[in-house]
Amino acid sequence: MKLLKFTVIVCVMIFTFSCTEDELPIVQSDVTGQWRLTDLDYSGITVVDWDGETFESNFAGKGEDLDCLLKINESPKTFVAEGDYVVVLTYDFFGIEQEMPVPMEGFMSNGNWSRNGDQLTVETEGQDPATCTILELTGEKMVLAYAATISQSMDGVTNTSTLDGTYTFVRE
Repeated sequence: MKLLKFTVIVCVMIFTFSCTEDELPIVQSDVTGQWRLTDLDYSGITVVDWDGETFESNFAGKGEDLDCLLKINESPKTFVAEGDYVVVLTYDFFGIEQEMPVPMEGFMSNGNWSRNGDQLTVETEGQDPATCTILELTGEKMVLAYAATISQSMDGVTNTSTLDGTYTFVRE
């Protein structure tokens, strides 16, 4: 009996003192709450088809002057976004790199959301649903990756942009 007690005590001590704080498992958090946008990055390519000619331009965007909040509600599953920011757009124009600040008024539209594993889908009125991949989600930080293709045609010119980007938020 003494041997059993001793074995149990030794096992408890080993398990108690063998893990440091760095080794503790990261518990995934809930997406609901109020989040402040702290970083925005994206890159991609634009293809312009004009009168049978095709032109390509690489681009990258970096968010600055970020003043954006995203509130994600549980019941009902809605979100409210507000704020403005500036994208510093860097692009290649016929071999010459250009940089231009682009003010963005209105962070996102408001709408509904759903989550399936690491996929977060948002739906806004008049828009197709958009899905982001949750790259990181803790009690304090959320990083979302997204990909999009945007195509516009006007006066015989078709402009198609394909981009990949990330949003980084901290919980308020």
